[in-house]
Formats: sequence, C-alpha cells, structure tokens
Amino acid sequence: MGRLSNEDYKLIKELVDKKTSVEELAKMYGLSINGMYYHMNKVGFGKKRREFKQDEIESMVELFNNGYSFKKIGEQYGVSAETVRTKIRSKVNFDKKIIKKCDLCNSEFEVSRKSVGNHKYCSEKCAKVAANKRNYGGPVEKECILCRKSFKTHKTTYNLQKYCSNACRMKGHYINNKKIVYRKCKYCSDDFEVGERRLFCSEECSNKQEELEKKKRWRFKKCKYCERWHYRYKSVYCSENCSTKGKRLYDELRKSERLERARKNGQFDADIDIYKLIERDGGHCYLCGDDVLFTCHYNDPKYPTIEHVMPIAKGGTHSWDNVKVACRECNTRKSTTLIDDFMKGGE
Repeated sequence: MGRLSNEDYKLIKELVDKKTSVEELAKMYGLSINGMYYHMNKVGFGKKRREFKQDEIESMVELFNNGYSFKKIGEQYGVSAETVRTKIRSKVNFDKKIIKKCDLCNSEFEVSRKSVGNHKYCSEKCAKVAANKRNYGGPVEKECILCRKSFKTHKTTYNLQKYCSNACRMKGHYINNKKIVYRKCKYCSDDFEVGERRLFCSEECSNKQEELEKKKRWRFKKCKYCERWHYRYKSVYCSENCSTKGKRLYDELRKSERLERARKNGQFDADIDIYKLIERDGGHCYLCGDDVLFTCHYNDPKYPTIEHVMPIAKGGTHSWDNVKVACRECNTRKSTTLIDDFMKGGE
C-alpha cells in the first residue's frame, strides 16, 4: 500500500469535505478503493460500519430460520453475507432441522440448517435425474437408420448415435463395409464370392488343404514295432494297432528285466501276494501310517501296493523279509531311495 505525506492527508480531508467520491480520490492517487479507504480511516473519514438495531437482528434470525441464506439476507439489508453471519451466528442453532422443498419433485424433506444451501434435492435419485437433465438435456427420441424404430438418446450424442441397438449397429457396419470380391479357391481353384480374408470356398476345402500341408511335412520312417517303412508326421508307429502292441511290449520287457534283476540279487519268493501281505502286516501303510483301501480306484493314492524296503535296483531281494505294505503315493515317492534317506527327507 502506497505511502502518503501529511500534506496529502490534509488535501484528502479538504476533498472529502467537498463531497468528493472515493472512486475519484483513488484515481487521483493511483490506489484501489480499499486502499483509499485505508488512508481515509487515518484522517477520520473512513468507511463507517453500519449499526443494526435489535429489531433488525431479530428479523435476520427469523429469516435465517425460515431457510434464507446469508447472501439473500444481506441483499435485503444492503450488507455482505459475512456481516450477516457475524451478527447472528451466536443467536441461531445451525444443527436445527428445517423442512425444505425438493427442487425437482417438490416433496418436503428435513435438512440441518447448517447444510441447507448444499441440499437441493430430497434423494440421490432426484439429484441424478436433475444432473442428467442439466448435462444432457433429458432423453430425446430419434429414428434408427436401419430398422426405422424410434429410440431415446441424449442431446450430446444425438448426432453420434445412429442405431437403436448393438445388433443394428453391427448389421449396418457389415452392409456399409462389405466388398464383393471373386477369388479362386486355394484347394479346388473354383471362383467364389468372398470377403477380404477368406481363401477357401468351403470348410471341406479348408480341411483338405490342411491335411495336404501336413502330409508335406511327413517323413519316410521305419515302424518301431513291425519295422515296416511308412510315411508319418510324428508317431514312431505305422498304425494305432502297432502303437498299442509296441507300448504293451515295452511294459512287459521292463517288468521282465526287473524280475531278472530280482532273481540275480538272491532269494526269490514267487508266492508273495498283496492279500497275504496285508494279513501279515495289517491294512495300513508302513511309511505314513494311513489305512490302505481296496475299495479305491487302482490309481488312487491310498490303494495298497507291495513295497520293497531295500530297492531291487540297489540289490534288494523279492522275498518276504524285504517286502511291506505301502500306499501307492508313498511307494511312488520312495521309488529307489533307501528307507533312511526317505525318512530324513520326509522330516
């Protein structure tokens, strides 16, 4: 704020006596109106505060309790909203409930006096409807360009939305963008009407072409079972029959090799049976302690199996002293490991 000398203050006093306006004084000294009021207060001619009578304050309180805002009350008395607040804030209850009418449906609802200016609607539904009308102007009817049915849209999307539904939009897009192209089928070479991405006239030609390309990748191989030469893509057998026989033979050879190894290791008891073993040791797994059940499926984790304590692969014998009852899960986990190593790993 600019500084003024004593002579300036004397001149301001003379001009105020001559009833010069505050705006003219502010222009003379290059100050704002509030700045001019600041210097006039020093001289004794500043803006004087209005003093309200008791009747006026009571009428302000009554207007406030009836739902009037500070701004509206201030307009009636020619003062600011902050002045009204200062005068009546100690004489009114801001938490008092008053009845107000909804701006949309005109229904009455209760609201606290403190937030009366913020609540214009009785519910969130009315607020959303009012916002919809305010932002979009409400629903507008329009005709679908494809099926000619009327539908409702908003003013903001009136020029953008042309179809009544997504189905009509897809049909219209297909009609507008369809390009008739005649092309030769990649397999049979017949002319047909297609879109831009189709290469075959039918699914049959497509499947035949796929088989032909697979055959190009086939190689001349020797069957692993019957030893006949044949064309094949991946399999090592010439047919499903050879595949079944070959896998069965592989399993039998593996079992026979295991039996030969067991016979070479020493004592071999051919009368070992799972039912006899359960009668001797009981119907529970010796590794985990769970019961084994014949009622389960053959591949179930708790199905009973014969387990060799010392694995045959490590010199164990197929004898009554070396076999115990175990569930399929523990037998598979133990595999060819020693019992001590298996128990340490289990812990």
